[in-house]
Amino acid sequence: MDPIHSILGLSALNKWDSYKPGTRGYIAPNEDVGLPYPEDTLELNFQDTNCLKPNQAVLSGIATLTQVCPAISIFADGADEPVGFPFSKRDAAALLPKVGELGDARTTTISNDLFKIDNPKWHPSVAAATKTILAAMGFKDLPEDAYTVELADMTVQGASIFESPYVTPPAYGNHFATILVFLPSNINSVQLFGRNEAIAPRWANYVLFGMPLQTSVHAIGLCSLLGSTELTIKGKGDAVYLTYRVRSTYRSYLSFNSLTGACSDWRNIFCSWRYELSVDKDYAQQEVFFMLEADEVDNVTKLEDNDVVMVSHLAPLVKAYGFKMYFGSLVYRKECQKTFEACDQVAPESQTEAMEKDLSMGGPGIKENFIWTFTHLNGTAVAEDVGDRLNSCTDRVTLESQWVAGEYELTDREVSRNDVNVRPSSLKNSLTVTITQTRCIPFVVVTA
Repeated sequence: MDPIHSILGLSALNKWDSYKPGTRGYIAPNEDVGLPYPEDTLELNFQDTNCLKPNQAVLSGIATLTQVCPAISIFADGADEPVGFPFSKRDAAALLPKVGELGDARTTTISNDLFKIDNPKWHPSVAAATKTILAAMGFKDLPEDAYTVELADMTVQGASIFESPYVTPPAYGNHFATILVFLPSNINSVQLFGRNEAIAPRWANYVLFGMPLQTSVHAIGLCSLLGSTELTIKGKGDAVYLTYRVRSTYRSYLSFNSLTGACSDWRNIFCSWRYELSVDKDYAQQEVFFMLEADEVDNVTKLEDNDVVMVSHLAPLVKAYGFKMYFGSLVYRKECQKTFEACDQVAPESQTEAMEKDLSMGGPGIKENFIWTFTHLNGTAVAEDVGDRLNSCTDRVTLESQWVAGEYELTDREVSRNDVNVRPSSLKNSLTVTITQTRCIPFVVVTA
């Protein structure tokens, strides 16, 4: 069944009772449709059949910027040093010593505040190439205000044969793609190897040869929306390239572009689950908890990134197979208390550090506290009887760690509060120290 593909479609979940998903791909519950992994729990079946099937290419392919070349000057030795194109060994030999403190003798990266580009036609050409590259990655028909393109730096490669590793981090601070622009140079070939564990773990590669590299400007894009992208650049000759970072102004729009269609494994899980409930409702599992990545979510408008993708796949299946779906929040507190001998009413720092380590690693005397709240998808509170029923099934999560948790467990989540309380003990010259760590974990719960 097709996932939700738009913000408008996602907002329809605010009225769950009237929400109607499409029926393409729906299979009526029957005994012939089983779980993808019959021996595993529902949680592991969901977790091991990830719905995130992105359509982005790791490397976009080559976009050629015709009839334009930047006029670049580097600020060195108190003056503007022009860079000649096509870039040659002579240019590299003259330029690299002047900026050598920024790198090694053969390669250097020059930040954007140490050079300038004067050609007025250059920036529109980069913008047009970026649009072509993003479309090749799967980001088609992006509004012009959906992203920005920022010049980061320039890399000068002066070795006759070179191999440079390059890694873009996972989308962070809305940085979801990187554009490398290879400027004309006396280089024989450039070979690019790229991969992204979340998108395509196998290496993709492109090769550029000979004369086009010496006469034209070429750009290639790296997608890092769902994970870090590794790139290895191999070349023969002297090279210079510019690095641009592409940042989204609206991350949820990009998350929708990572949807390629129905996740048949998840459909089969729901189909099998509903059939088991029809055969033996008392024996079959009644609920599944899906941990969200965000820090706080209490309605669909606050979903971002991978949470958007997951809920967009999940909601149509939940409704089609007659389940219900709620948002929830778990406040998870761990407390450690110890008494120390102390002078001047100050707790020994080494002791408090040891207590914090015990809290993170687990140790004797640690108390845990769980506070659960549940809401409808529009953020309104659930009825008391619904809340009581959902609370009654949380032991499977807290005691058995039965989550669809992706890469996270409860203790992996960032501590939102770390409270240290010091008070005099009943023992002479002693202090009682209490450290409480609080984590807030939003989630989705699907229930029969």
